[in-house]
This record gives sequence, C-alpha cells and structure tokens, in this order.
Amino acid sequence: MTYLMKDPNRDLSDIPITVLVVDDEEGPREALRMILKDRCAILAASTPHEALERLTEQGVDVDIVALDIRLGSQDGIEVLKMIKQVAPDVEVFMITGFPSLETAIQALKHGAYDYILKPFDKEAVRDVVRRGILRQSQSLFERRVYLMNHRLKG
Repeated sequence: MTYLMKDPNRDLSDIPITVLVVDDEEGPREALRMILKDRCAILAASTPHEALERLTEQGVDVDIVALDIRLGSQDGIEVLKMIKQVAPDVEVFMITGFPSLETAIQALKHGAYDYILKPFDKEAVRDVVRRGILRQSQSLFERRVYLMNHRLKG
C-alpha cells in the first residue's frame, strides 16, 4: 500500500477538511458525523481493513482520523501503528469509552495527537479537529520550506 502524499503546493482554501471516523459501532460514527458535517467531509470505516483502504484510495485525501481504541477484537493502538505506516502525514486522535492512562500514553507514543472520551462533547470534538488541522498545516508548511530551500541550493 502506498499513501499519496499531499501536494505541498496545493491551495487548501477551497478543499474541505476530510475526517475518517474508524469505529466498529455505528452510534459513535454517526455522532461524529453529525458534529462535524457542517465543517468537514466525513468518511467512515467500521474495520481496520476498511480504514486502510480509505487511506490509500486514489483521489481521497484524508486529513484526520478519529480512531476507536477498541475495534471489535482488534486493538486500536495496533491499527494506529498501521495507519502511521501507510499515511504518516495524517493526524490521528483516539476515541474511547474506556479511558485509561496506559492506553492514552501508548496512543501518544505511537503518533496520536490526542485522546477523547465517549460520549462526545461537541466542542471537545471540534477543538480536537481544529488542533489536528493546525498540526498538519504546520507540518505542510515546514515541508514546503524544506523543499524550497533544497530547490534553491540545487
């Protein structure tokens, strides 16, 4: 699988933020869709396999993934590792109904930028997505500066 890196020269002003919600339960997927639908394009996946397919789909440019810690029999931390392998530029935040300090630490250690609890607080969800976009924008900006500097040297 290969992840199509975002074009560092693309104009982001007219492209909606795309959030992929990965949860094996329909209720949380629908809750996040309802909270974010006015501000983002929402994709959904109920399995890790489906999530990875969405991330590698041609023409789909996912910005943020909302990933459940427990996906049926699969561990969300393992899925996080897979996501970061195929889509390292995608920002990931974890969602859970079973909070624990250990899982929060593991999630952050493996590349998630935040961790929120079910049931969702509307403002907390919007805030975590906002912070993810800011992180991603900073990353794209830094990559663009790096590329420009190397082009000028060559």
